[in-house]
Order: sequence, then C-alpha cells, then structure tokens
Amino acid sequence: MRWAGKAVRLATVHELRRSGSDPSQKKADLKVDNMAADGLPTILDLGITHSLADTYSRNTSVGVRGYAANRYAKVKDTAYTKIIADKGLNLHYRSAVMETYGAFGDSLWGIITELTDPNTHPRASGDYDPWSRPDPRRDFILSLAFAQQRGNAVMLRQASARRLRNRAGGRHATGARA
Repeated sequence: MRWAGKAVRLATVHELRRSGSDPSQKKADLKVDNMAADGLPTILDLGITHSLADTYSRNTSVGVRGYAANRYAKVKDTAYTKIIADKGLNLHYRSAVMETYGAFGDSLWGIITELTDPNTHPRASGDYDPWSRPDPRRDFILSLAFAQQRGNAVMLRQASARRLRNRAGGRHATGARA
C-alpha cells in the first residue's frame, strides 16, 4: 500500500471512539489517510475465514469462489458501518477478507484493483519484464498469499503445541482422563 503512495499505519481504538470518554475497545487493523477521494481517512479491517466452517457449508456456497470471505466481509461491514453511523464519525470503512485456502473476497479484490491501478500506481510500468520485480498487482497478490501461508503455518504449530500441552496435563478433547 505504501508503494501505491498511501499513508498507512496501524489503527488504534481511538478511531472508532466518539470522544475521550467513549470506553469502546473496538478497533480496525489499518488506517489509511489518503485512500478516499474526499480526503477522509479509511479504516481497513482484515479478516481470514475458513471456507469449511459450518456457517458457510451450504448448498449455495458450492462452486462459488470466495463465498465464505464475502459472507464474513458482509458481517464486518454491517458492524463497522453501524458503529460509524451511530457515533457520527468522519471515516470510511473497507473490509479485506480472504479464506484460509487462498480465495479472496470481493472486498479484497476491490482494494487490490483500486490500489494497483496501472494508471495511478507510481511503480506500474505497463510492460512485462521477467528480470525485474513483478507488476504492483501481482506483487500485492503474492505478498498477501505468502503472508497467509505463514499465518496458516503458525496457526498449525500453535495448535499442535497446545494439544501436546493439554495431553501432557491429562486434558483430552473428549474429556476422558488417561
């Protein structure tokens, strides 16, 4: 995003508070100052969902790429839009959701398309050159995919370590004692 000339930083709880006395702890993941044309800051909330979760395993989801990501983005959009409207905040909100197996939701595709537009991106050359870095769109997609793979590997290692700790302590998933 910085390569696209956007001022990005981690979001804090203060963006979604009305005033200093607001005790809300809700926060987005990123704050982008110059993403919207009207100059208002945009908060981005990133999400990863599993496409085989019970809430997404329906007949309508079969064969629809990114179905779970789109459903999860809709839930996020509804919640954040309500908070922003109720508190009268001068913010824009965008969700960026992907699935654990690699499918991107429509919201994430929209952000990728907007940020990597060859007409406005400062590093877009328009010509394919196999000896240099990939074009911004491909670079962004690869960066997201590699970050997701690292996150999935960390999640699996932590789950294995937790299972081993629980088993060593005599705690089993079935509740049975050894």
